[in-house]
Amino acid sequence: MERRESLCLLASVGCLSVSGCLDSVLGPDGVLVDHVELVNTTGIPMDLTVEIAEDGATEFTETVTVLGGYDTRTRVVIPSPVDEPGQYTVTARHEDTVTDVDAADFGEDDQFVSVTFRVREDGDISEWIGSSDDPDYYRE
Repeated sequence: MERRESLCLLASVGCLSVSGCLDSVLGPDGVLVDHVELVNTTGIPMDLTVEIAEDGATEFTETVTVLGGYDTRTRVVIPSPVDEPGQYTVTARHEDTVTDVDAADFGEDDQFVSVTFRVREDGDISEWIGSSDDPDYYRE
């Protein structure tokens, strides 16, 4: 009986000692941002900044000019902005208007997430998020 208790204690201590080490073997948890799409439904060209951060650290940032035109929906697609899955916050910013999305809230670990930000006529930025296990799901 004493041997069995010792083995149980040894097994539980061994599990605790490697409990954080498997992340480097199994890879990080989170979603992979497949692409970010920016849509301008106003008639005015504007600069939009996209930022992707994890734990407060910026992983990606880019400012693009999204053209506007009457009776057109002008868009810009930023493909594969990050290389690894993570617990990302994706932000779109135009002047004082900021919209944030916690991408991991919309997909399970290792799923591909697509984030679309749309500048509406009133200047607000709305968002749409989709997720899939298939990286080709969002390809046109």
